[in-house]
Amino acid sequence: MNARVAVIIATRDRPEALGRCLGALLAGTMRPLAVVVVDQGSRLAGQEAQAAVAARDVDLRYLAVPTGGVSRARNAGIAQAREFDVLAFTDDDCVPAPDWLSQLTSALVPEAMAATGRVLPLPSTDERLVGRSLRTRTVPRLHGRESAPWEAGTGGNLCVRRSVLESVGGFDERFGPGAPFKAAEDVELLHRILRSEHIVAYAPQAVVYHELQTRRARLASRLPYGFGMGALVASRIGHSGESRRLAQAYAKLQVAAVAHAVGVRSPREAIEPLLVALGFTAGVAARVARDRGPAALRR
Repeated sequence: MNARVAVIIATRDRPEALGRCLGALLAGTMRPLAVVVVDQGSRLAGQEAQAAVAARDVDLRYLAVPTGGVSRARNAGIAQAREFDVLAFTDDDCVPAPDWLSQLTSALVPEAMAATGRVLPLPSTDERLVGRSLRTRTVPRLHGRESAPWEAGTGGNLCVRRSVLESVGGFDERFGPGAPFKAAEDVELLHRILRSEHIVAYAPQAVVYHELQTRRARLASRLPYGFGMGALVASRIGHSGESRRLAQAYAKLQVAAVAHAVGVRSPREAIEPLLVALGFTAGVAARVARDRGPAALRR
């Protein structure tokens, strides 16, 4: 495609991982015209970013901003890249495949205003580590309004046309790590894009590799993950059954996860969807309480 593309990466206190991500991105078959690094951490990321782009013809835009959550950081990156037609997002603990950006932006066919791709585990010899936020489907798909937003993709492998980001208002800063609703900032954005009658393309040929985590860290992430999803579903209460449809689809997903765990006799795997369900319930309650509270609390 001929569109002008910038990549936005939010980071916090992971300079080595950021350097690895940038190195892979800039060694790819398609380089972005600009890379925007938004740092909410110790500022060491600036040094890593400068080293990664040294001697490469790439416009590096480094922003050191106060903490306030990943959504706020990404919105700051969006504002810093105003002149670009397409904005791509990945995470500092991801490693893009060599053709990631080319494949992802190529999926923006005329009817698709956003695109996502596969997220695979970063290879490791440590058997104690497990994958997270993976997307492994190998069949391309165009997602529309009736798709569940979590089926459409994830923020670690995402590109969106600027016109669409502006029309839906960017990331909701109440969602995501470091924000009141703790998680689901990418799913929430995809949900608003789909509700606005835009198509999101899933392009399995666009791959990023996500750093693994310990089993304990994965378990600890299940409650906040469910919390964010619950807050998202609760936001649609009163919208012609949309909240009920989303809740039923998400419950079906968790029931399937429990059934799988029982089938393979894995108590650990059964605990994960139960923690998600607990977090989901708490997220629904928190969102309802927030929406019914004073205006200052709702913001």
